[in-house]
Amino acid sequence: MDFNTNPSGVMHVDINSCFASIEQQANPTLRYKPVAVAAYNSPSGCILAPSIEAKTFGIKTGMRVKDAKLLYPRLIVLTPDPDKYRFIHLKLRKVLKNYCNEAIPKSIDEFVMDFKNYLNF
Repeated sequence: MDFNTNPSGVMHVDINSCFASIEQQANPTLRYKPVAVAAYNSPSGCILAPSIEAKTFGIKTGMRVKDAKLLYPRLIVLTPDPDKYRFIHLKLRKVLKNYCNEAIPKSIDEFVMDFKNYLNF
């Protein structure tokens, strides 16, 4: 099988467990604890972002809160704070623009950085 041997000039940036990670950074008492951001803090609420710690218990995006709590009953469930996530998105975008003007947002927690105009291929 032949592979493309050309050097890549594009980088994908994706924040792991974005909403949960932001909540843990905003509130230090949540750090290193199983946290999940869910659409609703009710048994049928859908988990939008489990923290890395929650993932170790098998808690996944799309899972219902009641199912996640069967896996880890002391799971800390938070509801979304869109203003906080947008604030971080804009800060991250500004940081990435220091490295590449072509930092293109693809979602609240993803960017594509195109370095092809900066590199000599």
